[in-house]
Amino acid sequence: MTRLVIPYIIGKNIKPVFSSKKIADEFRIVERKPPLVNQQCVVYKFKCDLCDVTDYVSYTCRHLHQRIDEDKGSVIGQHMKESHGEDAVRIESCFTILKKCRGKFECLLFEMLFIRDIKPSLLQSYS
Repeated sequence: MTRLVIPYIIGKNIKPVFSSKKIADEFRIVERKPPLVNQQCVVYKFKCDLCDVTDYVSYTCRHLHQRIDEDKGSVIGQHMKESHGEDAVRIESCFTILKKCRGKFECLLFEMLFIRDIKPSLLQSYS
């Protein structure tokens, strides 16, 4: 509440009868969080929903939906085709974000820590 002091009336404080609120207080803008697939710079986990023993941990600095499209041709896609005979068209629901990172170094660090803790059954082969 605001106090108003009039200089010629000594010792008297005048308080306003009405105080207005800001319109912004009434209409708070709720920031929508992007869906999972629009996240970027994250460490993520793939957990096959058809067989609970298969999982995979990796990172991406790009949007996760781009990486999911690429993973359809990687060990994840191979697992889905060989084990379940599917084309892995709708695998987005099998992905979860383990950590949102600030950069590539942080992604690499947390990927290493999560792989150590989770011990995923699917591993990316590097050639």
